[in-house]
Amino acid sequence: MSNDASAQTEDDFEQRLTAVEARLRALEAGRTPPAPAPQIDMELLNGLRERSPVGVPGSFGGGVMYAGAVATPSGDVVWQIERPTIGLMAVPVERIVQVLAALGSAPRLQIVRALVAGPRTSQQLQELIGIGSPGQLYHHLKDLLAAGVIEQRGRSDYRIAPRTVVPLLVIIAATYDIADNAASG
Repeated sequence: MSNDASAQTEDDFEQRLTAVEARLRALEAGRTPPAPAPQIDMELLNGLRERSPVGVPGSFGGGVMYAGAVATPSGDVVWQIERPTIGLMAVPVERIVQVLAALGSAPRLQIVRALVAGPRTSQQLQELIGIGSPGQLYHHLKDLLAAGVIEQRGRSDYRIAPRTVVPLLVIIAATYDIADNAASG
């Protein structure tokens, strides 16, 4: 076995051991442990590095890529996108805040989760989420619509556009990862 292969095997072992330790800490703390992290696809990361170089002195380089394949009642959604870091840092803060604020309440996140499962009417959403009045529901729907998180099809029919399903799930996954890392210290 070459030194490179031996180092790769040792790195793989270290990553797997770290993941097992994290799952054990979560179980001992009474939390549901996250699913094991997928193996890092070095081919994808190397391609990203080639397209968005990192470590260039005096520059803000690199990039972020995310992808997903989700089966929904409305059909399969497959999505992959890559963003250069410098472009992400230039996105107007107000637009980001609008989307994060729309997702930043428990009732709205419950609405999003319900709509990921498929289109719903306002009456179905009110029952599923347990919101007391139609006025409260419409307040939350209005904020989600304004942020582009959901779409309205017809008078009281709501859905998440297929192009938005994976990005929303990525936001939920990333938020979970941040919260889980903060909790595990």
